[in-house]
Amino acid sequence: MEPATGRGEPWQLRLIDQWGLLHGTDFVVVPKSAQRLIAYLALHPGCPRSVVAAALWPDSAEGHARSSLRTTARRLRRGAPGLLHPSLDPMSLDTDVRIDAHEMLDLMDRAPREPDPAATVHRLCRMGALLPGWYEDWALLERERLAQLLVVTLEQLGEKLLAEGDHVAAFEAATGCIRLEPLRESAHRLLVRVHLASGNRVAAWQAYEHFRQCSIMEFGLAPDHGFEELIAPLRKERRERSQHHRPGA
Repeated sequence: MEPATGRGEPWQLRLIDQWGLLHGTDFVVVPKSAQRLIAYLALHPGCPRSVVAAALWPDSAEGHARSSLRTTARRLRRGAPGLLHPSLDPMSLDTDVRIDAHEMLDLMDRAPREPDPAATVHRLCRMGALLPGWYEDWALLERERLAQLLVVTLEQLGEKLLAEGDHVAAFEAATGCIRLEPLRESAHRLLVRVHLASGNRVAAWQAYEHFRQCSIMEFGLAPDHGFEELIAPLRKERRERSQHHRPGA
């Protein structure tokens, strides 16, 4: 690992969509072991060294894991000065490092108070997965946690936008939820409500039927009573139309 030049340049860390470490405008290449240490500390700031070592080298004996951590951290401090916080235990990245995952968490936290919820929905729907292709237990847990927070935030924004009459942005929020969690009933119910509010009864029925069939196939469960009540007027309309068009009617 070549030392990064320009010590005063800011560090930026990308964990969403793909791994990326930038020093100023330059991408910095680091070994996989250093990538794992950087990513772990970004997601678990202020972590005791013993916990970091056990998480990153779970199949190693405690002494060997601690030794591997010391070696990785020493090389990282030499090759990327200023990236790690000076404190040796607990360990953290420097407080000035910009981390895209933190920025997205901040955006989700303030999303209900953002002045332009439609723009916030659009930005959140474009967000990719955290550390795609990483399968360590800690990475999988953090990826799922971020995805769940994203689903909840999008659904809340969708409800807000629907109440405000912004059906286009509410539709984007609902479909964004469904992409992340295809069998989330509340997201499908939101989508149906958006279609109904837009006057698109055909799309509302199709969205309901799609979810109903998937839920029965996957879980053996029909939509809950609230969903059935929502769709009841459409069901009645379809039944009456069918009876009207029967031969001899």
